[in-house]
Amino acid sequence: MTQHKSSVAIIGAGVSGLALANSLHEIGHPVQVLEARDRVGGRLHSISVGGSQFDLGATWFWPGEQRVISLAAELGLEVFGQWLQGDAVAEQEGSPTVRLNGNPMDVPSYRVAGGLAQLAIGLADRLPEGTVELGRPVTQIRRGEGSVLVETSDARLESEIVVVAIPPSLAVPHLLDPKTLPASVAATAAQTPVWMGASAKVVVVYPEPFWREGGLAGSGMSYVGPLRELHDMSPSSGSHGAIFGFASTGDPRLTRAEALEQMVRLFGPAAADPVDVQIVDWGTDPNTVVTPNSPRPRYDLYGAPELTAGLWDDRLFFCSTETAAHNPGHVEGALQAAERTVSLITASG
Repeated sequence: MTQHKSSVAIIGAGVSGLALANSLHEIGHPVQVLEARDRVGGRLHSISVGGSQFDLGATWFWPGEQRVISLAAELGLEVFGQWLQGDAVAEQEGSPTVRLNGNPMDVPSYRVAGGLAQLAIGLADRLPEGTVELGRPVTQIRRGEGSVLVETSDARLESEIVVVAIPPSLAVPHLLDPKTLPASVAATAAQTPVWMGASAKVVVVYPEPFWREGGLAGSGMSYVGPLRELHDMSPSSGSHGAIFGFASTGDPRLTRAEALEQMVRLFGPAAADPVDVQIVDWGTDPNTVVTPNSPRPRYDLYGAPELTAGLWDDRLFFCSTETAAHNPGHVEGALQAAERTVSLITASG
């Protein structure tokens, strides 16, 4: 097994891990980022369809989320507002689709041209070549003598500090033996729900946002499904139109045919002819969720103090959006978690 050494090893190349890597690199800490996927971003995942980009993962950030606003400006990214104009639609079993007066589904929010994953890509591009290793899933994290050992399928990395920048329940008990942690920490990590861990997302791309011509907002709510709530995801360039919807993970109706049937019910016959339909079920993605979220998820565990302090004599830290004290689940929360972890690491010397 190949042996490596680093000052700080970060598990996960989502926006929290990459923001942390940038901050540590700037103050002189050698950093290695290990990512199981073949891309950076984690739950920020944008794809290209016909030259336009669409978010299969996180889509929005909101007014007052200054960390995201500042990062987008630093990276030179275009920010634009979510489309709000027009009427929403709604459906319930056994009744025809209803057009609402206005759009109660959407609130003022922002998107990034080119997709929200541009935040993660921009952060990764600022790091020295070789810092981020893709396709390197970690199999175990163990406490060593004055260090932490990180194992992959073919290598062992010995590091002074390890930061777990993936959902806590993805790490405990699957990468970290609960017996090596305080009981309260192990229990909290294992029970903390994964943000988006119970959701699937469907993105339907059209040549243009035809619904706007009829005064519709592209948003809707449904008690029929498979999509429960829908929103306009058209790019700022106007090159395409798109509507996306959330569904429950594992729903057997989560197919192209069922999604389009629902789109036609809600938005009319023009919805039957898309350019593309993309479906991603985050609840069945092994790099997002190993143990499904509880039917009664403990969202009160977000930002729990058990996961916001150093462990193993300040050699092990948790850092993901689920550990943020403010805006957990948002990109803003991921950036706040990175800030907290930088402070803890520098304070520990």
